[in-house]
Amino acid sequence: MRPRAIFLLCFAVAAMTLPKFFNALYAIFVIPGLYSAVWLISNALVLISCYGLWQMRRWGVYLFLVGWGLKLAGILWFPVPQGRSQWLFWFPVIVLLVYLAVVAHYWQDMDGKAQETDAG
Repeated sequence: MRPRAIFLLCFAVAAMTLPKFFNALYAIFVIPGLYSAVWLISNALVLISCYGLWQMRRWGVYLFLVGWGLKLAGILWFPVPQGRSQWLFWFPVIVLLVYLAVVAHYWQDMDGKAQETDAG
């Protein structure tokens, strides 16, 4: 059985990312370009990583780090429009730190190791 913290983390990350994924999917057709592609790919990777985390697999964490790293690189690479807050950068960093703190607590339980020891 998956821990409640992992359930809440999956739900929160998916709830934050799903609207952004559809927005990025729309943007790739309306404003095609590198930024739209990076935005779409990073959001897709994060959504797929939610499934991996839901299944308590380490590849989900690794995929999240790649997707979230792309998201942060996109924020740093492309200029922030005038009038936008620096919160645009710091919010993803805070989400990343919370994600890592929760996942670090359950790292040993991932990839089925906890289920094998409980069954035996």
